[in-house]
Amino acid sequence: MKRKPEEVLAGLVNLGAMPAGYAYPASLDRLDPTFKSLLLSVQGALTEALRRMNTNVTGGVIVPDFHVDYMDAPEPNAIAFRNDGYSFIVITVPMAELIARTADRLSHSASIAQALGLGDASPELIEKLHVAMLSLQINFLASHELTHHLRGHVTGAIHENTTVGGLREQAEEADADSYAVYIVLAHLFNGDGRALALELVRNKTTADETLLALFIMAIGAFFAALPQRAIDHITVYKNFHPPEAVRMNYVMHSLTSWCNQNRPALEAWMKLDRYQAFMRPVAETIRGPLDAANADAERLFIQSAAGQEYYKKLEELRLQEFERLKQSVP
Repeated sequence: MKRKPEEVLAGLVNLGAMPAGYAYPASLDRLDPTFKSLLLSVQGALTEALRRMNTNVTGGVIVPDFHVDYMDAPEPNAIAFRNDGYSFIVITVPMAELIARTADRLSHSASIAQALGLGDASPELIEKLHVAMLSLQINFLASHELTHHLRGHVTGAIHENTTVGGLREQAEEADADSYAVYIVLAHLFNGDGRALALELVRNKTTADETLLALFIMAIGAFFAALPQRAIDHITVYKNFHPPEAVRMNYVMHSLTSWCNQNRPALEAWMKLDRYQAFMRPVAETIRGPLDAANADAERLFIQSAAGQEYYKKLEELRLQEFERLKQSVP
């Protein structure tokens, strides 16, 4: 008789097969009851949505039954792996809390509301913006981990450390970011996410522009809220994820491609100055002035000769992996 997914996760923890400090089941009872209820609702909705996923999304890839769950951990993280006939997406409680804090800060920021053209932030508007930002970030995170399953980045192994990696791991993370954009934008513009986001829109003639701005701000804030790590010409190759600026570059490249295929007018609308106008209040809201120096140092490194060489190598490896995957699809 097949074990339940909860039994599989508990067994992995007991065997010491999860990263150090991970515990299951997660101690959700210590959380605010409203937040706990939200997490359980998200868990059920994501698990059901992934189980109902059709081959148009998976590209014909056969994936074992999905199960989304939470674990206690010392760090914000999400892990994709397969075990005992299940495709797991595990989100740590610190990651869920980080996303909740990020959405809360965005929804209470007057500069964010102004950039979105939403006017004065009434309590009702704040609540709707909070839900929209939270949903976008959770969906992006889940879609990112889903991509690891679809691309064959997971084979049963569980990452012991998500801070120390290499260029191959970074290429997989960049690929997961890129494909997640397509999944989330399709959900936002053509799926259930549209009705939720449209509750914020006052001018229906610019609804698509507002939805795109919401997406950019939510994902930009998600990256900005993650722990920042100093980089140089040596350490940049040893991290598990690409630098924030590089990840956001891949997101915007995929966003432009999606718009070109599905909303051509939005591709022309999303100019560099408009993107910068959206990201400026995000950085100020999430990081504040104390982290400005770190952000500038990262940007200057990426623009340097050493940074451009790193990006070239990363992109070459990502494209090699993409070609390999295309050839492996029947």
